[in-house]
Amino acid sequence: MDDVKDISQLAIENVADFLDEEDVLFWAHLFVRLSEIENAEKLFRRIKNARSKNQVLDYLAEARYALIFYGLGFSVKYEPLGYAGPDLKVERDGAQAVVEVKNCPPNELDSELEEFDEEEDELETLPEIGDLMHDSDAAYLDIANKFRQIKKEQAIIAIWSDRITRMEIEFDLACRRMVSEEFKPENLLFILYGSQEVNISKQQQLFVYPMEKLKNPFSKWSEDLEGIFVNHLLTS
Repeated sequence: MDDVKDISQLAIENVADFLDEEDVLFWAHLFVRLSEIENAEKLFRRIKNARSKNQVLDYLAEARYALIFYGLGFSVKYEPLGYAGPDLKVERDGAQAVVEVKNCPPNELDSELEEFDEEEDELETLPEIGDLMHDSDAAYLDIANKFRQIKKEQAIIAIWSDRITRMEIEFDLACRRMVSEEFKPENLLFILYGSQEVNISKQQQLFVYPMEKLKNPFSKWSEDLEGIFVNHLLTS
């Protein structure tokens, strides 16, 4: 346990090189709980050795989903099949699945929008958001590229977006397209999408896209995931 604690401290020190103080304090608190997860030391080592902000965000997305499932009462194991396999194995209600995590880090457009000042700039100077269908196609490929890592286990692909530009719409279109495809991995249970944004009309932060009609216990998993607010779950 001391070894895990030492590695987690080095990991948070590296996080501090790339994220702001508020985020560092948030993750320092969560790393204590993360250390309870099987193989957590492997994830801490990856975070410790990350050499860019995007790498750090990729590993924190894995940590976030590990903690989401853990907070919902799942048994969670990091890298259950080794480095080349899925990121997580989760188990609850007598069933298990592997989870492959995809993170969408901020892009240049996000930076432009963050710097945009409505009081000083004209509306027409807003950066263009881009072509929705083109971006949706890219999101579809992001999902499809994860298929090789889920192997033959019952699987979930979990996407987390750190962007502020229209990702929910893009991935909604991509996920609905994936659901409608005739040929898709038979072992893929559902795609899970989340971000810091809360859909106000639905009062929802995580969205589940089942490949087929889910049966218990997976339908209960879906219900539980869509019923939470992430930061409230992680910090409670």
